[in-house]
Amino acid sequence: ATARAGSEIAFRWSQWLPSHRGPMTTYMAPYEGDLSEVNVNKLQFFKIHEGGLYPDQQFGKMDTVPWSVKPNLATDKMIWDNGVWNATIPWDNKPGNYIVRHELVALHFATTNSNYRNYGFVAPQFYPSCYHVKVTGNGTAVPVGVTFPGAYKPTDPGLVFGLYVNKTSYPFPGPPVY
Repeated sequence: ATARAGSEIAFRWSQWLPSHRGPMTTYMAPYEGDLSEVNVNKLQFFKIHEGGLYPDQQFGKMDTVPWSVKPNLATDKMIWDNGVWNATIPWDNKPGNYIVRHELVALHFATTNSNYRNYGFVAPQFYPSCYHVKVTGNGTAVPVGVTFPGAYKPTDPGLVFGLYVNKTSYPFPGPPVY
């Protein structure tokens, strides 16, 4: 796809399980040359958007959730918005080819406080998807990035987040938003 720097891009998710709750983030990484020859594990991804907790908002009534929680996470917002999540390409991005990495991190297994702890494992679940986007515009910025794998550590507070215990703020893993 081609998109101008500063424009909004929309990601459409298929029907999502309300039990798989968590944050959503979007990254971009510039690359040169033929995409089929790019080693994506060496690309420098910078974060352009993150959505976590929305403590003062409720996104509809989620009768399908079997436990009592206030729907206030990025996934709840995405479900409420008919499976769509939006992010904006930074207005000052240098024109060129980019890989856009959009991901959802489901936290229902993230800690021993999980409603699912009886299954014998504790870890977040990652749902990344990547897209090629040609960015146009007049920007000159090439933000510093991180690599995947390597951007997160298993002990990052956002990856061992007590979804059913601590619901006042969310500590995002990875770098800050550019």
